[in-house]
Amino acid sequence: MVISQKIKEAIQLLESKKDKKSLVLLAADIADTVIYIYEEKFPEDNAPKEAIKAARDYVNNKIDRNTLVEKSEAAWSSRINYYRIEEEIEQEALQNNYDKYLIHRLKSEKVYHLTHSLYAAARTSTAAKTSNFPGTVNQAFDIVREATWAEALRAGKRTRTGFDEEGLKAYNKKMSEIGEIILKYI
Repeated sequence: MVISQKIKEAIQLLESKKDKKSLVLLAADIADTVIYIYEEKFPEDNAPKEAIKAARDYVNNKIDRNTLVEKSEAAWSSRINYYRIEEEIEQEALQNNYDKYLIHRLKSEKVYHLTHSLYAAARTSTAAKTSNFPGTVNQAFDIVREATWAEALRAGKRTRTGFDEEGLKAYNKKMSEIGEIILKYI
């Protein structure tokens, strides 16, 4: 699945303006739309949501870089939560002699939507702390991908060529939603 041409063009327009603040705020708005997926499974872990807030606060000069880095690292450390689920799947697979395809399918159904949701949040803080502007642009593109994949994998299943019908509907709906968010910034 690829990012729609209109969304690429909108992000490139922000890139041409060299408007890092708008790109980071855009990234935060997009990440906000999928963080609930992670929070449903791990309600006690506030680090990803705090990383999104820290990104906004940093570009609005409300916190210093050290605080941003701290919040960003905490969000990335949250990966341990879904690593535990993957480990449980691996253990189940060993006990029941599952083949590689079944293991991948189980991870796809139980873990990958969480991964993409978390990554959207963590990448937002990375976009804010990135010192070179092209790095911020790359993070913005990655956050769009993470958000669309999080929704698609939550709603449907991964296939060899993309997503099943439900996943594709969710993917397209998220793309439209992101397009509406982007309009606020251009």
